[in-house]
Amino acid sequence: MVRNIRERIGSLLPATVTSSELVSDTVPVIHAGAMGLQIWGAFVGQSAGEAMWDEMDPQDLAVRLKAFEMNRLLAVDGGPGWLHLDFTNGWIRVVADTWEPWSIILPGIWWTGDI
Repeated sequence: MVRNIRERIGSLLPATVTSSELVSDTVPVIHAGAMGLQIWGAFVGQSAGEAMWDEMDPQDLAVRLKAFEMNRLLAVDGGPGWLHLDFTNGWIRVVADTWEPWSIILPGIWWTGDI
């Protein structure tokens, strides 16, 4: 049986966030279980009750991302131009304003674009 990308992501959730990092001042990478998420586009969110966004101070953003570690990624949802991630202690909403706003990496798949 061939599964689409939504089914594949759904089969991996919930997943514990094992690490997070900034690969540049505004590009976060979050690893949860077998998945990795890299965000190039504009985003907003909340982590442990604290607001976060793509243009905030990189040191503060790194702290907000670290707060997701050891928490669970519960759901991934999206549509044309947006991606929403729900965590046990917060959320991130990505808004597509560039060609490659996000990339989700699964075993054997590197998927970029709309969900």
